[in-house]
Amino acid sequence: MEENAPKEAVRHNDFVKFLAGVALGFSLFTATSEYKSPIRQMHDIKIKNISYFPNIKIKNKDGSYHIHHWLIFAAIYTPLLLFERSSVRSKFIHGFFLGSIIQGLTYKDRFQVHYHS
Repeated sequence: MEENAPKEAVRHNDFVKFLAGVALGFSLFTATSEYKSPIRQMHDIKIKNISYFPNIKIKNKDGSYHIHHWLIFAAIYTPLLLFERSSVRSKFIHGFFLGSIIQGLTYKDRFQVHYHS
């Protein structure tokens, strides 16, 4: 039974790190995505018709395209999951990605990318 104790401790530590990453990713994007958030109230950082911060938006004559943060994180995270020997082994980073994705999926407009002007 003592042989399993170190493996269980490692699994427990990995799980705690994973949960901490989920909590940070979820709370960070909750804090920065709320309409009254000081970060959201900042002026857009943009080049021509593309805003990069605090949201990624591409504006054109028909309206705007909002690239939601959860789409960006999912696009980055999916290849990490597909490759078994991922260069990212940190449970915290995996948790952060998932927490960020989950938080973005809580909004009603989560699948709306095109906004008409």
